[in-house]
Amino acid sequence: MSEQERAMTNSVYVEGATRFVETRKAGDNTVTSFSLDNVDKRGFHNYMPVEIWNASAEVLDLLNSDEPVLVQGSIKLNKWTSKDGEEKKKLLINAFEIKDAAAHRESRATAGGGGTARTKSVKTSQRVDQPEATDIGGENPFLNL
Repeated sequence: MSEQERAMTNSVYVEGATRFVETRKAGDNTVTSFSLDNVDKRGFHNYMPVEIWNASAEVLDLLNSDEPVLVQGSIKLNKWTSKDGEEKKKLLINAFEIKDAAAHRESRATAGGGGTARTKSVKTSQRVDQPEATDIGGENPFLNL
């Protein structure tokens, strides 16, 4: 399966406010982790863990603003073994594009809902899958998202 086909079969778009933004080194890369606070139709808050690899300064500025963002990414199952030898798993969104949600909605309304208008979109410098545990010294940097 090609990268494009894989992206189409495992793609998610979620809007919400960002919480608990944290950036750290993972080998030669940086990973930014945050929780996305999405409110459903019933008014319940759903906090979803999100990670972005090698985010630009513009992405970080957008994530640290109080404005809601639109995240495009894929669902990812992160597996690791803790220091105690316990197998751990965590489901998260591996983001590869971030948009200002209000600007995106406004441009779609201006374009008649067709989505042809350009919105301010901030992509990461590259899409990187999580490195193997040995690449980061055997310790999982995502344990405390």
